[in-house]
Amino acid sequence: MNRLGWVGLACLATTQAWAWGDLGHQTVAAIAWKRIDQKVKIEVAHILMRGDSVDGQRNNEPFTHKLTVPTIPDALLTTAYLDEYVQPIFVQSATWPDDIKRGKSLNFDSFIDELNVTFSHDHVGDTEKERCKSWHYLDYPLVMNADGTVAEGKVEQYPFSPSNAVSALNEVIKPRLSPIPMDGKTTPDKRAVYLFFLNHIVGDLHQPLHCVSVYGSQFPKLGDAGGNLFTLANKSNLHRVWDGGIDQAAKDAGLQRRGAMTAFAIEMAGKWVAKSDDQPKIAEVEKQDPLRWVIEGRDLAISTAYAGIKMGDSPSPEYLTKVGEACKSQAILAGYRLGEALNRLLK
Repeated sequence: MNRLGWVGLACLATTQAWAWGDLGHQTVAAIAWKRIDQKVKIEVAHILMRGDSVDGQRNNEPFTHKLTVPTIPDALLTTAYLDEYVQPIFVQSATWPDDIKRGKSLNFDSFIDELNVTFSHDHVGDTEKERCKSWHYLDYPLVMNADGTVAEGKVEQYPFSPSNAVSALNEVIKPRLSPIPMDGKTTPDKRAVYLFFLNHIVGDLHQPLHCVSVYGSQFPKLGDAGGNLFTLANKSNLHRVWDGGIDQAAKDAGLQRRGAMTAFAIEMAGKWVAKSDDQPKIAEVEKQDPLRWVIEGRDLAISTAYAGIKMGDSPSPEYLTKVGEACKSQAILAGYRLGEALNRLLK
């Protein structure tokens, strides 16, 4: 039991940034934890025990097959143990793909390189062609009108890359995360990587600016990269504003972070799922098609993210409140959908 608990403590001690990329992803995972079955939680525990630590601190080494790591007997994986020791590791694992992307973790490095070449990297910038960076989004095209508003674009005119979040989920992660992986070569430690990516990408596809790129005279080649090139006042950009959407939602709700981020994400998830009015409908949760999620994100980007703001603006308080409300709703929906995905994959 010490190994899993030790890794969990290491994870909590090394958390840093606070945005959609961290607080948001961890809140989504914390909501999902409350939705998955006990049997699935035990399976998650075994997957995490077979993988490296998610913080990159325990052994920052290239990927190796760790097939002899002892596991904890199921009889000891009680509800109390799972919630105290496994839940924090599961929650923080949702941010590990960003650590890989930024070079903060070198665990599984050679395996990440192997995964990175699964799909061709057409229609992405050179910096996006490494470390599975293109797995974090799908750039459905929007077009900017002369008045600064945006509308749906044509994929035929502005195709997105074959290496994207939807392809990664459907063709790699889901088939290989299952208890009997469909590729015939997935080892237990690799399943940990697939679990990390599942946790993360489901969250990404519920942030609307991970679902679109806007094309127009200002962005003729690869678009605005999900709002990263949609510059705002004070050296900010639209993507950064939406990355802070969960932070904004917490602020608007009067929730103040105390202690480690992972513990705060778990606390906030508990508050959010306790309010029945905030919960998504079962029919929405059961929509397990990631491309459908992208279309929803595209529609939200048109109706909300790019509405009421122009390049060079400083976001108004009303706009920031709108961001917080939308991101909270999306995070709850993502958490429920992630929980549903895990119950289906690991039952």
